[in-house]
Amino acid sequence: MINLMEKEKMEQPISVPRQHVLEMRDLSIFYGEKQAVYHVNMDIEKNAVTALIGPSGCGKSTFLRNINRMNDLIPSARSEGEILYEGLNILDSKINVVNLRREIGMVFQKPNPFPKSIYHNMTHALKYAGERRKAVLDELVEESLTKAALWDEVKDRLHSSALSLSGGQQQRLCIA
Repeated sequence: MINLMEKEKMEQPISVPRQHVLEMRDLSIFYGEKQAVYHVNMDIEKNAVTALIGPSGCGKSTFLRNINRMNDLIPSARSEGEILYEGLNILDSKINVVNLRREIGMVFQKPNPFPKSIYHNMTHALKYAGERRKAVLDELVEESLTKAALWDEVKDRLHSSALSLSGGQQQRLCIA
């Protein structure tokens, strides 16, 4: 039997210090003269789920693309303010964008797998990084597809086109 004092201790919330993985400081995003995002100040906690909710056209996707520096590919796009990733301003022109994208990935609502096999989609980045050992590639493919809850559905057709998968399967493939 638990005495009253022990029960009260059990019911108190555990206080865990919060760590911010991303911090937006007065972030504004423009396309030419049109301002799409206005003075965002926001912290995103490490190991937490964060949702952006708003009507169509309010700047959610623009904001997310900016975190990954994908807006750099749009000539008229520019940003003001800061996005701090573990304390480093990722909007700084000296940031290596390729390395940033290795740290901060994006999965879109509409998945975009390569028009190649499921296996090729899974091994493309690994091969680009220099991994050539088939046993290692096979192991990582199975491990990643299992974590994305897709392995059992595709293990017998890894060399089929990724475009033959359903939308939900393509999404999980892109996550894997």
